Amino acid sequence: MVPLLTVRLSRNRSQIMPKRSSRMLLILYASRRSRPPSLADGPGFLYAFVDRGRRWKIGMSKNFVRRKREWNRQCPSSDRRWMMPVAVKRRRRAESLVHLLLEFWSSDRPRTRCTQCQQTHMEIFEFNEFNADSRLVWESIVHSLLVKASTA
Repeated sequence: MVPLLTVRLSRNRSQIMPKRSSRMLLILYASRRSRPPSLADGPGFLYAFVDRGRRWKIGMSKNFVRRKREWNRQCPSSDRRWMMPVAVKRRRRAESLVHLLLEFWSSDRPRTRCTQCQQTHMEIFEFNEFNADSRLVWESIVHSLLVKASTA
């Protein structure tokens, strides 16, 4: 079951903001998918990693190796598990689409201050119904949605 509310932290206090409805996410997905490709967009990779066995970060980069190195330096985590990146023709478009798909399927999209680097990371997704089985989440949800977005 998808929770109706998700907690997002501001600088000084917690704020409860409504999570977007499934209907709204599907409308946004259809709208973004129907847009013509941007001339500024180009090839690259969609990447994913999981922290603490349950918090998934999804992003895009022209250079996956460089981006992975940046993440590991700027926000080190001893239990981070990187997944194989997915090559895409239009990285910005694919990232935008996959974020909508993942939000639709996720149980939560927390925005909290990171204990490792003190930044508020965006594009974090949780799938609580899988009890932190990251292999199962990768195989049954995340990887298939990355591939779907890469071909849209």
